[in-house]
Amino acid sequence: MATGALVLAAGFSNRFGSVKLQASLSNGHSVLQQTLINLIPAVDEVLVVTRSDVVEFATATVNALQDTKVHCLQFEHPEHGMGATLAWGIRTSL
Repeated sequence: MATGALVLAAGFSNRFGSVKLQASLSNGHSVLQQTLINLIPAVDEVLVVTRSDVVEFATATVNALQDTKVHCLQFEHPEHGMGATLAWGIRTSL
């Protein structure tokens, strides 16, 4: 049985003050890049669900990792919230 992970990356980071996915950590990696680096060894497939204004960054981050088990998809209705993003990601991955 395969194990996968959904990375919910469609939020607006309102409390953070900027796009959290792009924030740089002390090791030079972005938050999204470090998240993926941590997940890849643990699961068989990773699906990053993001929104239109950060899909280019997310896709470039995924492509830079050169790991075929990581995929990035754009969710068209992130304003509907985390639950809608999660439900869409699950439906899309089935």
